[in-house]
Amino acid sequence: MTVNVRMRTNVLCQTLYEQDEITSLGETSARQLAQRLFYWEVLEFRRKYPFLIPNAWTLSPELTPRQRAEKDAFLPLPGAKRSTGWKWRQELTPMSPHQGIVPFFRQDQAPSRPPAQAAPPIPSSPAGPAAPPPRRAPVDEQAQIIDAPLNARLLVLAPPGTGKTETLKRRLCAMINAGAIRSPSQEIVVLSFTRSAVEEVRRRILDGVRAGLQDNLRYVQVLTFDSFTTRLLLLDLSLEELPREGYDQRISEFTRRLLSGKLPAAEEAVERIRYLLVDEVQDMVGPRAEMVLELARRVVARSGGVIFLGDPAQAIYDWQQRDRRGLSSAEFLARAREVLGDGQKEVELVSYHRYTAETREWVMAARHAMGKDGQSPDGAALHGLLRRLPDTCLDDVTRLVKDGKRTAILTRTNLEAFQIGDQLRRQGVRHTVWKGSSGDYWPGWLARLTFEFRMNRMSLEMARTRWKQLVGERERLAFDEATEFLQGHGLLTQGYIDLTDMARRVREATPRQLGVQSQPGGLIVSTIHRSKGLEFDRVLVLKPRSDISGQSEENRILYVAATRARQELRLLDREAKILRQGSLQLYDETLEHFCLRERKKAWLLLDGLEEIDLESLAQLPSGPGSVGGAQLQETLWHAFAGRPGETDAAILPDGSCVLLLSVSDEGQVESRPLCRLALPTGDDLRAIGRAFRKCVTRLTAVPVADLATVAFPWEQRVSTEFLGSARLALAPVLYGLAAVHMN
Repeated sequence: MTVNVRMRTNVLCQTLYEQDEITSLGETSARQLAQRLFYWEVLEFRRKYPFLIPNAWTLSPELTPRQRAEKDAFLPLPGAKRSTGWKWRQELTPMSPHQGIVPFFRQDQAPSRPPAQAAPPIPSSPAGPAAPPPRRAPVDEQAQIIDAPLNARLLVLAPPGTGKTETLKRRLCAMINAGAIRSPSQEIVVLSFTRSAVEEVRRRILDGVRAGLQDNLRYVQVLTFDSFTTRLLLLDLSLEELPREGYDQRISEFTRRLLSGKLPAAEEAVERIRYLLVDEVQDMVGPRAEMVLELARRVVARSGGVIFLGDPAQAIYDWQQRDRRGLSSAEFLARAREVLGDGQKEVELVSYHRYTAETREWVMAARHAMGKDGQSPDGAALHGLLRRLPDTCLDDVTRLVKDGKRTAILTRTNLEAFQIGDQLRRQGVRHTVWKGSSGDYWPGWLARLTFEFRMNRMSLEMARTRWKQLVGERERLAFDEATEFLQGHGLLTQGYIDLTDMARRVREATPRQLGVQSQPGGLIVSTIHRSKGLEFDRVLVLKPRSDISGQSEENRILYVAATRARQELRLLDREAKILRQGSLQLYDETLEHFCLRERKKAWLLLDGLEEIDLESLAQLPSGPGSVGGAQLQETLWHAFAGRPGETDAAILPDGSCVLLLSVSDEGQVESRPLCRLALPTGDDLRAIGRAFRKCVTRLTAVPVADLATVAFPWEQRVSTEFLGSARLALAPVLYGLAAVHMN
């Protein structure tokens, strides 16, 4: 048969369906669309729309025969000299048109067409491609890790500043260059404890790819334990079946079901993992520790490779297991050595790269004082080193930051960070209170822009019109700046916003994960836990409130804080007029959140979006006076968009705490239930009541600092229909002290 039409890849997005003997058009699914593309086009779509095209669709079992042939025709045999089809990707021209049989016309009805044009030549450069920037040659102990056999079982002890992340990146590159790994996204898994650590590893990998490293590096899965577990559970369970009690419960349930054989699809995915690399293993406690050990056992049993990286002297999360059953960090390391078996090798990184000469000497002495395992630090030696540091008061900070150095004030608790930030605000010192992942949320104007919009795509012009009508002057950003935000986070493509894709991204990622990765700049105030993984030119560590030389965990926390400084390290004096705390009786129960202020009045620190029970935002009004649905969204926007404010909260008979909103009705202002506060907030309030032997009745002066956008899953489409097709909702972000009232 001769070809009767000349065309590019078929990207038709409508499909004929036979239903009840009637032929009708329907929207083509993303799966069908992927099957219509060339293999290399599937990879391009995967890069650009990672939440629309799952990684599994780019792997051989899910490819069409044509796509597999295209893929296998390029891939070299193991051991052959390898190159990458994407190395000169920026210089590649679009695929030339190809011929295919499309029976829209009979041969005699084929439309006339212009002659095909030759593809433009690929531009060449007389100097050749730009050479990657020079990289520091690995030192001996790094080379032991990078060049180890694929199935090596290593325990890497890596103090801060010794190049752990760079070593991890080069190890991944060496593994892929070995030629034995055909599917990096399935065979290699890198797990870490926090989002910030995952973001840093991903950033290093992408930087390396841009500098000329193996392109397949970008397909390696780098995930938090929470994200990894959720993805595998969703292979066998629906969204409604996921445990709702929190990530710890979800991880415990995953491990239990995996051991009992109740997750067949997830077990199949786990069986494909041949190489497991776990970062920050000193933070492995409780459910995460048990899950990692089970994954490692399975990989070792299949003669795969396992690498654990971390620094026991930085184990600062044992507090999570104080009142729970489960492994501590020290117990995990002991069990990890058992799982790795007799063939394991322990490597310690001892060459420091981060610090100036003076700071390096101090850090090396501090690391020696912590002991090799970090479990029995020499508190006296560590505090002797601290006494050598210069003291600074808060009034000196304004003078210090004038030299432009990136400076951080690190505190033990969230409450101390808030109080120091509040004092700096009063002094007129520009600063940022760094909240880590809890401060990384989508701006509220996204929900407002899509509110009650019923179509799946929104043109840029429509967005401009709705911006003027719905957002307008309440948002500090101009529309052009909002457009740049959408483009920078992959939400605006070819002049259109795909609302389904937007909802997926808002639900599954954060702006910092999808946008440009950068560390906070200027003067930063942060807790020590939230600063982990960050580094600064100058660090001011708040002095401990008491002698902690005999407390191992507190010494490790102090060590983590001190090692954030590259050039200069100081101690910050505690000032009683600024750092107000609760009674000692209560301090042990609510370490971070409670304080006494004027006239011994109790105040509770509310710290971010996690203070809100987000599911309660989707509930429709259930009684007289309740605010819900579209009215809730309208009231929230007009009350708090562009201007922080305060509201109240009430304690209900069942013990739950409900945020109230003042609503004007026929000239009278009434306080109506808005949404519930999260369970941990209620726990804090009950602890305050027990300490004072009183009953907490309400909160006043509840600070609403901002509005965020949250996304509800498709399974809640009935309860969230009022939001529009994107199902994006406004949620209040609480940050600051609220007054606690008791009777």
